[in-house]
Amino acid sequence: MIPRIWEEFLVEQENHLTKEVVERWLRPLRIVNFNSCNLYLEADDALQINWFKEHIESKIEKELLNNNGRKILVHIKIGSTEGTKSKEDSPFQSQEQHSKPIHFQSDAVDPDHTFETFATNSSTEMTVKLFKNALLQTFEFLNPIYLYGPNGSGKTHLLQGAKKLLEGLGKTVLYISAETFTQHVVGAIRSSRMEDFRNCYRKVDTLIIDDVHHFSKRFATQEELFHTFNHLHIHEKQIILASSSPPALLEEIEDRLVSRFEWGIVLSVERLQTQEDLTQVLKLKMNRFKVPIEPEIMDRVIQTMKTPKSIEKVVQSLSLAHNQMKSKADVKKIVEQLITQETKEVLSAEKILEIVSQSFGIKPDDLLNKSQARESVLPRQISMYLLRSLLKMPYLKIGKYFDKDHSTVMSSIRQITKGLEKQSQDLMFHMGQIQRKIVSIG
Repeated sequence: MIPRIWEEFLVEQENHLTKEVVERWLRPLRIVNFNSCNLYLEADDALQINWFKEHIESKIEKELLNNNGRKILVHIKIGSTEGTKSKEDSPFQSQEQHSKPIHFQSDAVDPDHTFETFATNSSTEMTVKLFKNALLQTFEFLNPIYLYGPNGSGKTHLLQGAKKLLEGLGKTVLYISAETFTQHVVGAIRSSRMEDFRNCYRKVDTLIIDDVHHFSKRFATQEELFHTFNHLHIHEKQIILASSSPPALLEEIEDRLVSRFEWGIVLSVERLQTQEDLTQVLKLKMNRFKVPIEPEIMDRVIQTMKTPKSIEKVVQSLSLAHNQMKSKADVKKIVEQLITQETKEVLSAEKILEIVSQSFGIKPDDLLNKSQARESVLPRQISMYLLRSLLKMPYLKIGKYFDKDHSTVMSSIRQITKGLEKQSQDLMFHMGQIQRKIVSIG
């Protein structure tokens, strides 16, 4: 039972902080014990405790009184489930480390990811030019730079290319994923070194964060990102972000962050997928790795490898095996082995999406974006159903693939299951087409 005095305090805070903030930060706190002078609370994690201490603790000392007008002391700690987490979750694990200054390193980058090795078509060429020009400018209206596009469009390649370009100009650059930023925040809070964390993040010339859509529902981390963003922007430091969606379509990201993501320049990065585009990718990689490939074999690669990444994998493999290839037949053998492997990989996900999209007359990218257009909803649900039923893919993995939470995935799969049980005419027609194509591949 929730003590009346605590409930009254929460209602009062709804007037000061808004109901949304109270629902997000205060109501999830669990009451462990309560007496006339003490209230014992449990939080899910250190981030929640940190927010509580920064925003609520001083108010409680003044406003939370018992029937006799005496102050009620509030004690807050992390719940028992948090204590079972591995110490490896925190980058700070010893007293010795605590005395040393914090230095966060960038995530690993691919040495081949530069602007020179990024394949473009007429559309993406303009995007890359705008991105590169924006990197070299200091105008406030170009900060932040926000890239968005589907998986495989090359956003990470461009971010890593930007890091190398800026470091070559003497800039201090921190390149990380949203996941890494979250780990850094959690580690700093658990070790009581938030001030050190802030000093480290705010002294960089450029902050690059990949996959910002992964901040979804991580509201405590968003709180710290908000303040980090503000500090860097005010001090005219560069911020570069990337995501699978434009800012306006980000889910469970605070409005104040979304609006800041739109302050600068927002650029769309399209995925290369036409035969002409993929041919250009192949030639670029052949030149990069100095691997000559016969036209006949080039055609075979283009016909079967449908993504820039899979084409690069072929060229890299041929480069590594160059000394062992005695004849054209040896090259063909290696390519066919890679094609066999790639076909199995593609069938695990991309081929299913390709078949489903063909059945509905749309593009595979339409299944992966956040559009709720009627023509995209059913094929997206069917795709989720097939990934689950044919490939036994976990709900969380399907959710990550479509950038949806697992409850949305489960709901979509249930709808298709019910439709099949009822033998919905439209659904049965499309499923029949799709299954025949899948069987013909296998």
